[in-house]
Amino acid sequence: MELNQNTNKNDPSNKNPFVPKMEKVDSVPKKKKSDFLKKLAKNPLVFLIIFLSIVFGTFFIHTLPKYKKLQSTKLEIEKIKEKNIEVDQNISKKQLEQEKIFSELLDYEEKLQPKIEKILPFDENINELTRFFESFSMGLDAKTQSGKMELNSINYGSPEKKGDYYALPIDFSFKSDKWNFVWFLEMLQKSGSLLDSDYNEYQDLNIETPIRMMRVENIQISMPNQSSKKDAEEEYDVSLKLSAFYQDGKDEK
Repeated sequence: MELNQNTNKNDPSNKNPFVPKMEKVDSVPKKKKSDFLKKLAKNPLVFLIIFLSIVFGTFFIHTLPKYKKLQSTKLEIEKIKEKNIEVDQNISKKQLEQEKIFSELLDYEEKLQPKIEKILPFDENINELTRFFESFSMGLDAKTQSGKMELNSINYGSPEKKGDYYALPIDFSFKSDKWNFVWFLEMLQKSGSLLDSDYNEYQDLNIETPIRMMRVENIQISMPNQSSKKDAEEEYDVSLKLSAFYQDGKDEK
């Protein structure tokens, strides 16, 4: 038996003439792969299933988280919008309250303005002030009858600027019994008040109210000698330094 000398020495089958030659075989023939893809392409249902699997896989992996984040952002935006609406409503409510308060203040100011011009006139009004002291003195005499208040002198000084107002100095002296003297001091204390109730006890004294704002700067009293007279009959010599206030006439509207 003659051996083929051209055989491949590395081929195991060449070493042993009794071993058949081994041929290399692919696991899946190319033709079978091609047939499989053709069948797959011809079957729309399978193709649809694969396509949907890819789509839903992409949706759940990428799109769904982004969608959830978007929805969360929208909810936050809605909350902010609701908060802004609530803030706007509160601002509108506050504005209405402020407008109401402002309107009430204007009404109150209109009602008070005539009183304010009496307690703080736009001029010295020395003549009116003198008539007021005289009316108050005579009114006390008539009211108490047994009492006495006699004016001695009223002198007015030069006005002094006190911030937005002027103070008119007054040297005032009178003779009075104890009770009328107390009444006079109480009147000075209540001067400048805007409350009608503060002037109820002066309604029968024939004086205008409210009373112009005044302040006691200094007071000197000559006490009566001890005697058998009753308090109502004892007479006090009183000297007062007062300030009567008024506004600058230039500020009048």
